Amino acid sequence: MVISKYHTLARQIGERLLNDGLVYFTQRHELLFAKIESFLTVAFDIETSINNEAKALLAKYEQEMDKSQIDSHKMFLMIKKKLIRERNLILQSDPTITPDDKINHLAHLIQQGLDRDPDVDMKADGVALLSTIKHVLTMEMQQEEAIREIVKKRLASYKRNILEGTDEWDLLYQKTLAEMMNKKGLGSS
Repeated sequence: MVISKYHTLARQIGERLLNDGLVYFTQRHELLFAKIESFLTVAFDIETSINNEAKALLAKYEQEMDKSQIDSHKMFLMIKKKLIRERNLILQSDPTITPDDKINHLAHLIQQGLDRDPDVDMKADGVALLSTIKHVLTMEMQQEEAIREIVKKRLASYKRNILEGTDEWDLLYQKTLAEMMNKKGLGSS
């Protein structure tokens, strides 16, 4: 069985909602956790999709950029920013969006998903549900952000300068982040 990187967070949210009596689920609790996990996966996979699309557009114009001596890293960030703006998206890695807005966005996605699910019986009003989801997300994101900062500092300390946004940086970042998250028992992210 493959466990996604959002499995632990989904379980924490689901258990908290059930234990606090905010929702009643008519099926096995594992199915509730899987539904919450799917909401998280969709929200975070949008960013991967945007990165891939930006990289594809960048590759399409690579020769022209080389001739004009345009910085590919800056161009990547510009393309990504344009795609985000055009689609009115909120990405978890976007530094211009406050952490509270990111948490609020995710909490609403989860609440809306649960609200539409016929197997979920809401026992509390939306405010209480959102508050609980936000609390769990806040605690998890604070932990994760501290780990992400450590990873970025570690990569910045390498003797060879590796530019953020390059394939090499992304690979090293993901590998190091996964190792550190696993050490902390948080799963990979």
